[in-house]
Amino acid sequence: MTWGARSTLSAFAFALCCILAAVRPVYAAEAPRSAPCWQTLPLSAQASDYLAELGPWTCEESAPPVGNYRIALTWNDVQASEPKFLVSRIGHFGNVTLASQDKTGRWITSRHKANDAQPLTDGPHFKLALPQPADGSIRTVVIFDRPLHLSTMTAAKLLAEDPALDPDSIAYQLLIAGLLGIILIPLFFDLVFWRVLRQNFLLWHSALIGSFALLLLSQSGLVNHMVDLPIEVWRRSLIMSFGVALAVSFMFTRSYIEYDKISPIMRRWVPYAAAWALIASAIHAASFDFMRPFGSSFHSVALAPLMILILAIMIDAWRRGSRAVRFQMVGWTPLFVGVSIQLVTYITPLAPPNDALPIFFFGMLTESLATALGVADRFLAIRRQRDKAQDRVAALDALSSVDPLTGLYNRRALDIRMGSLRADGFNTFALLDLDHFKTVNDTIGHAGGDAVLVEVAGILSADDQSLGFRLGGEEFLLVMKGDDSLDRAEKLRQAISLRVARQIDGLERILTASVGAIVLPKDRKEADIFSDIYSRADKLLYEAKEGGRNRLVFEKLRLFSPRQPDRRRAASG
Repeated sequence: MTWGARSTLSAFAFALCCILAAVRPVYAAEAPRSAPCWQTLPLSAQASDYLAELGPWTCEESAPPVGNYRIALTWNDVQASEPKFLVSRIGHFGNVTLASQDKTGRWITSRHKANDAQPLTDGPHFKLALPQPADGSIRTVVIFDRPLHLSTMTAAKLLAEDPALDPDSIAYQLLIAGLLGIILIPLFFDLVFWRVLRQNFLLWHSALIGSFALLLLSQSGLVNHMVDLPIEVWRRSLIMSFGVALAVSFMFTRSYIEYDKISPIMRRWVPYAAAWALIASAIHAASFDFMRPFGSSFHSVALAPLMILILAIMIDAWRRGSRAVRFQMVGWTPLFVGVSIQLVTYITPLAPPNDALPIFFFGMLTESLATALGVADRFLAIRRQRDKAQDRVAALDALSSVDPLTGLYNRRALDIRMGSLRADGFNTFALLDLDHFKTVNDTIGHAGGDAVLVEVAGILSADDQSLGFRLGGEEFLLVMKGDDSLDRAEKLRQAISLRVARQIDGLERILTASVGAIVLPKDRKEADIFSDIYSRADKLLYEAKEGGRNRLVFEKLRLFSPRQPDRRRAASG
């Protein structure tokens, strides 16, 4: 296992332990309690009249209604001695009336708007200070006007101490901050991979990580350490961050899973599903009056089909043999469980609403890390494919640049390397042609002629400071460097006759070669065009042929101009 993999697994195990530790109650000092008792009041009723006639409560097991109602809550069990704070889950409501009864039976009340509540930083909760009678309270009643979220009432509790100062609350905040840091780590990998691959799924993965980070900040309440948000703004940001995270998850899945591993129909539906996640979240966040009868269940019902769709996409991709979806399934399983618990408990009356925050946080962690590992796996797969493609291109390029018979470079390779050869000091170009080569083919056949060409190529490749090229037929080119390049070219030319005579049987005459060589100035800075060099060397080769063959004719040039040769000389063998 690599160091990177071990580090990732270690971080994952550490975060898992931390998340499991967070399952315990946040407020350790709180005594066990039952759900609050409730009564439905007319919206026209005055709190003072209701409290004056308050009698014994009958606690019902059913959940209180939401929407256009006024709900009164009280607690039969003693939650805290001298309760001072009401704590509950954030949700939309009109006003809330807090009432404390002293030992004489007198009620002290305070009325607040939703935005008067103080947000907490250890989950999506708020607190309100209870009115405090001088001689202590014996009973507390909380009245919510037009509550939209059932969990705002079922999660309500009374505390004797400020929850913001609870040690467990501070430990929770540190835990979430650490979890946030782990979730954000893959962003750095995305930046590195994006510079290499330029793939859209990397951008969607960055957006996914960013949306998870925003959702974690909102859902955990840690955002209130950074920004002073009113309760209603916080509630809307929490709903929208969930919708954005779900929409981005759809788009990332669509771009990340291999194209041919998702059904075309499902692929077309994904953008619409992502758009619906945003629209449904925006409708729920706006809390329109006509939506009040549905309460918070609208959001759950609206998003439930999307969870089914993402599950169907993964099953389909898995059946089609997708490798990428394996990472998605690992990441989505805990998150799917957490979201499912939220949806089911908000839709059905079988259990009180449950945010399943520990499972939800753990799901975000697994999804972030699993997709990060999946992105790394995809990066390696794409890089392997790219390397193979580059190897194939290099192989094809080599084949197209090398003469298949002799193994020497061809004219195409020379055109490509001309600039680098001159920069490396190659300034001598010797054009070589085998004399009367047609008689060789006529005498020993074309197979024998090919064997001669192979021997000539071996001779021309023997010099360490030169490169041999076959330009076609029996014509070769030596590109040389060094002060003695002409002498070496002449030795190679003469070696052809000796080696071919020794290695090739059946020849009726000694095979000779003629060479036309041109030496360019070493300090020449202008770009050289091979066609001009070849034309000049070919004229010198023609002179060697006209002069009786079996010789080398060369020029040394100060300037590359046919009218200004420095010196011309012929050498014959």
